[in-house]
Amino acid sequence: QWCHGEENNIVYTLAKDLDVLSPSINSYDAFQCYSPTLSLDKEIMEQIYVIADNIVNDVEVLESSKENFGDYFSKRFTAKVTEEFGNECSPELINALLEWIHKFHACLNACPTWYDLSAKGILEYQSCEGNYYLQWRNKGYKTIIDILMKKFPYFQKAIPINDKIILNKVVTKIKLNKFDDIIVLCEDGSSYNAKKVLVTLPLGVLKQMKESLFEPQLPLNKLKAIDGLGFGTVNKMFLKFPVQWWLKDPKGISIIWSERDSAFALENFHHGPTQNRKSWLENIFGFYPIDSHSNMLLVWVVGLDVNKIGCISDDILISGLLFVLRYFVGSRYPDIPNPISILSSNWHLDPYAYGSYSYRSMMSEKMNVFASDLESPVNINGRPVLMFAGEATSSHQYSTVHGAISSGFREADRIINMFEKIEPKGKL
Repeated sequence: QWCHGEENNIVYTLAKDLDVLSPSINSYDAFQCYSPTLSLDKEIMEQIYVIADNIVNDVEVLESSKENFGDYFSKRFTAKVTEEFGNECSPELINALLEWIHKFHACLNACPTWYDLSAKGILEYQSCEGNYYLQWRNKGYKTIIDILMKKFPYFQKAIPINDKIILNKVVTKIKLNKFDDIIVLCEDGSSYNAKKVLVTLPLGVLKQMKESLFEPQLPLNKLKAIDGLGFGTVNKMFLKFPVQWWLKDPKGISIIWSERDSAFALENFHHGPTQNRKSWLENIFGFYPIDSHSNMLLVWVVGLDVNKIGCISDDILISGLLFVLRYFVGSRYPDIPNPISILSSNWHLDPYAYGSYSYRSMMSEKMNVFASDLESPVNINGRPVLMFAGEATSSHQYSTVHGAISSGFREADRIINMFEKIEPKGKL
């Protein structure tokens, strides 16, 4: 949805001179939070955001931490907020704020819970300096594919490679042999011979197919990396309304659930899954405007129940989202209309994804595995023949499109360099 940053961001480098990017109205660094049962003093909330930010960016403490991120953050946040505000912040408010911040980091990292996320591991990610929320106006992120293929801005100058791209081919087996030849077998019975193969499958697919896709089986270090690196789901729902009714909240509506709010939802909305006496509605993090569609709100859905939510019918989804909106901000907006339509992502159900993006998990720490282990090629006779690319292979830009694209260039360079050593220059 966004180009995240400018410096050392290949997406920005490719697009910056083509007049396709603009700053987003929603920078996700200032939130208007709502709860019908909690007093959310604006001045105190702003100070609390600063406290949370300081804890997340305390590099010295994080570097030596052996904790999961949930434990690391909760202890420090509770102690600091209690120290700063005393009775002004009740235990109920602190717990509700912790749960909202929990959802925020589950959204950033695609982890089921922040107890699955390594505190030390989050330091591996490196943000790109510059505007972190550059939006594609009404063109969408698919524009970057057209830019890469030189179809944009001038279609006539497109790279003539369409006849080299074969679509609708489901690969079922990649066979390597000691003679450096690789055979790629497809579901429809077709096969392809190659000297080099670059695998760009999402980590979720590799986790599902690591034992059946490759023959012989991948090396142990590669299997460990696939098992140990985290891969989770963040789902988006897009609600389209007949009018833009949220004008008093141009940066969106963030939902903070108190224990009383949770109880009310469980008692009054009986549709959809529940777990541990919590409604699926509690997985809703907030409702946020979309730059290119003025009558549409983006709903972030995260957490342990996110996979179950993907199985809920559109009618129940709409009913549940409206229940949340009217409960949390109905007094502020008494005439919230029914949506015209809803569109939901279900990445965990997609057999070509099985999730959204990777993160550094506690299992990554335990197994001592890194993106570089997934990145490293498989060799035959001392020569790389099976390469890997994709966001999960990026050591410092994982979970992003620019990390994925950079990894593709990295492996393309690797393959070109290998052939240049074999063939005299000018022969390729």
